Amino acid sequence: MTTSTSTKPLTNSMILRFFIAKELYYTHRSSSELWQHTKHVLKHHPPAKRSFQLVMSKMQQEGFVKESFKEKRTTYYSLTDEGREYYQGIKLAYRDRLMAAKQVAAVFLYEITKEGERPKKGTTMIEKDRPFFSSLVSVKDVFRYIVLTRTYSGRTIVIAEPETEMLETYGWKVSTSYAYEVAIEMEEDPEIGGLVTGKWEGERRRKRLLKITPLGRQFYERIKQDTADRVRNAYHYLDTVIKEMDDSN
Repeated sequence: MTTSTSTKPLTNSMILRFFIAKELYYTHRSSSELWQHTKHVLKHHPPAKRSFQLVMSKMQQEGFVKESFKEKRTTYYSLTDEGREYYQGIKLAYRDRLMAAKQVAAVFLYEITKEGERPKKGTTMIEKDRPFFSSLVSVKDVFRYIVLTRTYSGRTIVIAEPETEMLETYGWKVSTSYAYEVAIEMEEDPEIGGLVTGKWEGERRRKRLLKITPLGRQFYERIKQDTADRVRNAYHYLDTVIKEMDDSN
């Protein structure tokens, strides 16, 4: 059980599985009690009720959760022996990987806000866990923030600069095609307007030059604050999950 769990990427569904299993390890809970508890603990990134219901149903199908008894019309659940083994496998497989994701969030937050002490470099987040991190912290938002920060003084930059900064500062490598996609969207933002202007350098069109617009300056502080808020929520969410893992069976 542990081996198969360890090969899977981090997901928000896996975290829901952990919380359901933890609550049912030694006691019985109704689905409503489990939902209310999970929503309360994960307040920094609350799950959708539909997602919770799907995970609960799946854990029953897989034989990790069983119906224990009914009280009037309310069904109470508990873990099976296989569920207890699965729960221990989740903790073993994901605790250090959650720590790596939390470290990336800490670096993001410091670079944006400069609050507190600069975090020490931690374990690099593995490739297969990056989509999970992207679901918490929009990589597009971070990329936009870096572009506007680097051009705010009036500098013209090439797209390779924010790509390099994301890799060297945050350990996050974005593809060049994705970087161009975000940059072009910044030039033609459908909701706000052009945050930057862009033009190709030379006839071969190998480098895209970016420069901030007056509108980009106007919206810079809002984008900075929105990005910081998302990163802060992600950090507290990951911190909560890790603490719950450490304070468990």
